[in-house]
Amino acid sequence: MNYNYYEYITQKCDYQFCCFFNHTNEEEGLAVLSRYPIRESKYISNAVITVVEVDRYLISLANIHLSWDSAVKKEKEIIDIVKNMDRIESDFSFIAGDFNCSLNSSVHRYLLGQQSLYNVESNPYWYDLAESYGNIKGIEPDVTLDFRTNPRWSGKNTIEANQRCDCIFIRNPYPKDFPCLVCCDTFGKEIDLHTKLAASDHWGVFCDLDFI
Repeated sequence: MNYNYYEYITQKCDYQFCCFFNHTNEEEGLAVLSRYPIRESKYISNAVITVVEVDRYLISLANIHLSWDSAVKKEKEIIDIVKNMDRIESDFSFIAGDFNCSLNSSVHRYLLGQQSLYNVESNPYWYDLAESYGNIKGIEPDVTLDFRTNPRWSGKNTIEANQRCDCIFIRNPYPKDFPCLVCCDTFGKEIDLHTKLAASDHWGVFCDLDFI
């Protein structure tokens, strides 16, 4: 989104705590909108990293949009993001957004602790909340890059397969207990009557967590 749209959303949603950072040399950028105080915020490697105070907990969150045009760039970005998240003292940590890669990617496997990148491993490793929720409920998580039903791809001749490339990860909080995963699903599938389009070329992802 650009800054004007960021301002429009914050006003419409009446969020009290917000931050926005442009991508390097671009008009578009990334934002975090919160109903709880944002204690820290910074931009690195195609990510906005924030620390939010929620009741008695500190939550660190990276809202990301990894590079689309290079696996090497994505790998270096996610390593930098995880290293920065590891330096933050918080009760729970999340990485969420558009990873621009499939579930079989090196980035995904690195976060899950199943492979190293440039001799660096993710330790503690992370959990894909849509995968976890699907396993709990016995369902398959929705794809987010949907070439078949998202009208933004209508009329384009493609053999690309649908993918789930937008995710929410939680870092293993051991020795703390995990929060209760109430729900994890997609949104933004409504089609506008005037434009005949959905809100984005990707479906969004949300989760509902109960911090007991």
